[in-house]
Amino acid sequence: MSEGKRPDKIIQLAGKYLDDLKKEDATLGEAKEIVKRMAYILEVSERYRPETLLNDIMLRS
Repeated sequence: MSEGKRPDKIIQLAGKYLDDLKKEDATLGEAKEIVKRMAYILEVSERYRPETLLNDIMLRS
């Protein structure tokens, strides 16, 4: 938890977001680009501590 990671939450949310992408009829290529974009957005917020809630960070897409 001190590293800001909860394995159960990671598994749960990854499955949820995958299901959401399937419902949107996203292609594999689109899904990969979405994940890359999300990684970039989060990368620019790395000045915060890992346990910081995303709700407490001003994320820009």
